[in-house]
Amino acid sequence: MSHDFLIQKIKSKQAKIGIIGLGYVGLPLVIEFSKAGFEVTGFDIDPKKVEMLKEGKSYIKHIDSSFFGAIQSKFYSNN
Repeated sequence: MSHDFLIQKIKSKQAKIGIIGLGYVGLPLVIEFSKAGFEVTGFDIDPKKVEMLKEGKSYIKHIDSSFFGAIQSKFYSNN
């Protein structure tokens, strides 16, 4: 894959984003990349966090659950 190919994927929003760890850094990244129009997949080792996110609920107090209705993201746990 060439540098130019990757840049084109990013500019056209066809790049697929993976975020490992959905804590205080990862979850806001999922939200912002999703709002920007990218397909985002989030991974975390805590199945409880992943289940809450799949239900559209935030486990981080300063992140409003209303964000999850507007984003198209997938969440997975390895447990």
